[in-house]
Amino acid sequence: MEADLILHVRDISHAETEPQRRDVEAVLAGLDIEAAAADAPILEVWNKADRLSEAARSEAERGIARSERPPVLVSALTGEGIEALRTAIGRALRRQGRGAGPGDPPRGRPAAELAPRQRRGARARRRRRAAQ
Repeated sequence: MEADLILHVRDISHAETEPQRRDVEAVLAGLDIEAAAADAPILEVWNKADRLSEAARSEAERGIARSERPPVLVSALTGEGIEALRTAIGRALRRQGRGAGPGDPPRGRPAAELAPRQRRGARARRRRRAAQ
């Protein structure tokens, strides 16, 4: 199995987020992908930032600041952090010799330009195309 980049999307608001992370890392290890390796093509995405309490959000932000490979905090519902995610994806792909030119995020319409209903519609369209 080969991938330029794996996005590990976690529900950071879930009480079992850390055990779930370990479960995913075990599955990746079964595919000969060592998630903890510095050169692993993995970008961790912490979703559902909108559901975090103020204290939990502060804790998450401290965790991001301490991380050697900082995850990206996003809310798919509100669009918060999506541009930072796009930038992080572009940066990760460029580190591997992939992607567009320096500083260019992946192409597409910025999520901030889409209403939440449009984002859900786009997600459904992608699922339908993938199922075909």
